Amino acid sequence: MGEETAMPHLKKESLRQAFKERRAAIGLGVQAEASKAICLALLGLERYRTAAGIAVYWPMDLEVDTRPFIDSAMADGRRVYLPRVVKKPRGLHFCRYNGDPETLADGPFGLSEPRTEAADTDDIDLIIVPGLAFDLHGHRLGYGTGYYDRFLKQTAATRIGVAFDVMTIDILPVAEHDVAMNTIVTESRTLSTS
Repeated sequence: MGEETAMPHLKKESLRQAFKERRAAIGLGVQAEASKAICLALLGLERYRTAAGIAVYWPMDLEVDTRPFIDSAMADGRRVYLPRVVKKPRGLHFCRYNGDPETLADGPFGLSEPRTEAADTDDIDLIIVPGLAFDLHGHRLGYGTGYYDRFLKQTAATRIGVAFDVMTIDILPVAEHDVAMNTIVTESRTLSTS
């Protein structure tokens, strides 16, 4: 999947920096086209077709732009939930999105967050997860805060990681608390990992 072999000798922080640089090197036009391809691939998944409640992130910085997917899911009548960071106890709450970006508020880490009530984890069938990198086994390199890993341990939802092709690698270092994805979607392929 990745262009090169594993980098297990590098610590996670070094890997984070390397993948941030890789992502920043992608032209904005290329990123936009790749994001559209990823959103189309997500909409074509069987698991999407059977999901009623979908947790997804609102993009920030140079992440895969999920807004076309969000718009399509809402048009298809799905319940869409976006994350809200809660600092005490530390974690993510996924809250219902009403389809109006103007209702999103600025949250920690530059996130745009809904201010609605948190959903029950049982309401979520599918979760689209961002990351700095993913490997062939579904392992994810996040931003180092642990928010997603904590939430993923609480839900039985199908976990789909999304990333640009250059953000994939054969093997990532894995910690005990890391939660693997069921599927990875890039602009060129969909990889089932479970």
